[in-house]
Amino acid sequence: LGGLGGPGAGVVLVVDDVTMRILSSLFRLSEVMEAGVHLVENLAMKGADGNYLRRQPLRELPAVYLLTPSVESVNRLIDDFRAGSSPAYRSAHLFFSSRLSDSLIGKLRKSGALPHVAGLQEIALEVVMHESNVFTTPASAAAFHALFRGDTSPRTSQSKMQEAYRLATSLATLFAALPDTGGGGHTGGGARHSGGGGWAMPLIHCGPGQVASAVAAATQDKLDALATAHAAGRRGGGSAGGVGGPGGGNTGGEPEADAPVLLILDRTFDPLSPLLHEFTYQAMAYDLLPIQEDGKYRYSYLGNNNQTLSKEVLLSESDSLWRKYRHMHIADLTATLDADYKSFLSAHHASASLNRGGSDLRAMAEGMAAMPKFQEAVAKWSLHIALTSDLVSRYEKFNLEAVALLEQSMACSSTADGKPFSRDAALSALESVLHPDASYPLSPVDALRLIMAFVVVYGGLAPDRRRNLLELAGIGPEDQVAMLNLYHLHVPLVPGQNDRTRPVREDAPPSLCRWRSRAPRPARPLPLLLLRCRRRRLRRVALLPSRRPPRPAGPVQLSRPEPVPISPATAGYRGGGHGRRERLLWR
Repeated sequence: LGGLGGPGAGVVLVVDDVTMRILSSLFRLSEVMEAGVHLVENLAMKGADGNYLRRQPLRELPAVYLLTPSVESVNRLIDDFRAGSSPAYRSAHLFFSSRLSDSLIGKLRKSGALPHVAGLQEIALEVVMHESNVFTTPASAAAFHALFRGDTSPRTSQSKMQEAYRLATSLATLFAALPDTGGGGHTGGGARHSGGGGWAMPLIHCGPGQVASAVAAATQDKLDALATAHAAGRRGGGSAGGVGGPGGGNTGGEPEADAPVLLILDRTFDPLSPLLHEFTYQAMAYDLLPIQEDGKYRYSYLGNNNQTLSKEVLLSESDSLWRKYRHMHIADLTATLDADYKSFLSAHHASASLNRGGSDLRAMAEGMAAMPKFQEAVAKWSLHIALTSDLVSRYEKFNLEAVALLEQSMACSSTADGKPFSRDAALSALESVLHPDASYPLSPVDALRLIMAFVVVYGGLAPDRRRNLLELAGIGPEDQVAMLNLYHLHVPLVPGQNDRTRPVREDAPPSLCRWRSRAPRPARPLPLLLLRCRRRRLRRVALLPSRRPPRPAGPVQLSRPEPVPISPATAGYRGGGHGRRERLLWR
């Protein structure tokens, strides 16, 4: 970026909503500024009246456009250099997050922006990184509803296909961006596209859902297109589309043994897990606290003058304590956090003593030197202590102990002491928990999740029983739609109702994977279908059998075998040491 503006000059970085999220997940603003960027502008921002916000022209500086190849972004780019008006910037260096369509390229060629374009490149970068091993695709908010709509009209089918290819584009750019770790170039018969910045063609596995199979097929098409562009760029002596430099490899043959694997599942594969409560630190925090999608959270605390103050923090991998504790069970965290904080104070005795007062001059000098870092670290410790206390408080307030025990009993079909948990027993327990006279009334959200979990596990509810349970829980008609929408995830709503079958395409070529009508959904997970690349075609290769281990004959142990030391403040939360109220974690 710094070299585009010339010596001593800088650039203006222009992004849209999607690339802003991508860029923010990878770099801090200070890092972007250090690369020679003077200003970051979002060309898609709109005001309260719905019109695009006006941006200040900076005609003496070049602009770097990092955009998604969408009609909106290209139109906004053209507006910056519209013929008959002064250009917004000195020149434009264009970078698109994925392949630009031929129609949009033609639109750019015919526009007044073309004389100002100093370069154009398509880069493989269309995923949002949340953690070192967690990413999401920048799908629209309506993608889930579009993919799982039940009607089969041509317009709906076209919308589903567009969303599937939108997801596939992002997934393909991920593999094109990943470095090749297979040991360098590959000279014959493999699906490895190596060399400088090379990448490897993955094996694609998909689940039994229609959405998963559609996204898998679309992803294979996108990867094949990237491989073809890479091969064409290699023959031309350069790189095509930013997917790798010169090197060996081709697009056909058997995938190599060390090729990456892409497993694509849709929510029909497991509709139960999102309904269950998870009590590890990160999962519990996102479930119970108002944490924003980008990890921002505002919490309250008491200041030095007993004033209630609020502070906004970012829960991300830049916080070493968050990285350390985020996958720890909340019961273990309450004990570990207290012990680790005491160890921290002991290791920084000089600064801690300075805060308390009464130190000699030498200790005060040592404490003052380390005070800035000490105060920054204490702020992080205070954050996680406040978060943990808030989670434990909400656990008790919402009676999540009873909720989790019932959830686990339904999910495992057995109680904590190993006794069978039948449908009738689950229904009776559900009615008692939802009754208004219960000792700890549930929130409407937790009540709805319990009813939905029952429907998923036991294959539906009779309409009159379902209506009675919803009335007991005080769930309004608007929220009841969430449970009825389980139908679109192939969950039977009424006992004995068969799972919706998938249509058969009799006109499909025999080389394409197609789904046939099947029996009602079994309780156990379905096997996965292995799809492999065969010169831009998907073939059915193997049906992998389910290898679920048999259920042990003895009682199922859901608690830790050894007690965990806890403080008196959390003894009530852990149930005072009783076995069935110890660790709550469904596996």
